[in-house]
Amino acid sequence: MGTEKNSEHDGLSLEVLEAELRQMPQPAVPAELEGRLLADIPAGKRASRLWYRGLLVRTAAAAAILIAVVGLFAWLTGGNGTASVSFAQVLQPISGERPFTYKQIVQREGLTPSFFHYIRLDGDRARRTASDGSFWIADWHKKKTLIVNPATKTATIYIVLSPSADPVPEIIEEVKTFQVGEEEDLGVREIDGRSAVGFRVRKRNQDFDVWADARTGLPIRIEAEIVSGRTGVKTKVTVTDIEFDVQLDENLFSLEPPEGYKTIEHTRPLLRYRIKPRGDD
Repeated sequence: MGTEKNSEHDGLSLEVLEAELRQMPQPAVPAELEGRLLADIPAGKRASRLWYRGLLVRTAAAAAILIAVVGLFAWLTGGNGTASVSFAQVLQPISGERPFTYKQIVQREGLTPSFFHYIRLDGDRARRTASDGSFWIADWHKKKTLIVNPATKTATIYIVLSPSADPVPEIIEEVKTFQVGEEEDLGVREIDGRSAVGFRVRKRNQDFDVWADARTGLPIRIEAEIVSGRTGVKTKVTVTDIEFDVQLDENLFSLEPPEGYKTIEHTRPLLRYRIKPRGDD
């Protein structure tokens, strides 16, 4: 999981920026301006003239730092002190046809975390690989899902009428249902060294926090906390390492069972299916 740091300056490392700017050469005071300001000081008062000259240089340097800091802050926040990235802008790349990949960690109370790697070719085809080598492929255009288990050498095919009915539903599919206006602004924080803007959507017993790069608006992290209505058991799902516009081989999304595997095909369509967390029976 990425390094996270809350900031008192809306996610901007202003102290670091100021320190770096101070290492730059100090700006020169225009000769004409310096001459006018020092003209009234008697030539004999050399110490006073040197003091004023130093003051002018320090003032010019401070002004340059202030302008740079304010300029960067305005660039990242749209000039109004708040994040300029909209929730609609954050949802667009997830809901569209752009290929992307990401990692997902599922942590259920009292159980060992599960790790998955997802790749999505377009709006209809996706593949998930678990840390134990099992994988799941969905093609919602063909309304089918393939689940392959190397441990048992079985390949199970389901007929799925919608992503919400899939036997292995994704958190991304839930995020794709979000509507502009449902979100709560979470402000700005630093994630993996990048300034990120956050939005929260609450659905039933679930909180979804979506974080996006403050410059590009692309999602970089999604966090969800799901609480069982029956047992109160909490499950935390974290999506990281989101990459868009990656090159993916279409063969990775084939619904053909691997050779030598026993194929189990369910012909009755799944209208809606949700895997219950263990302990939530």
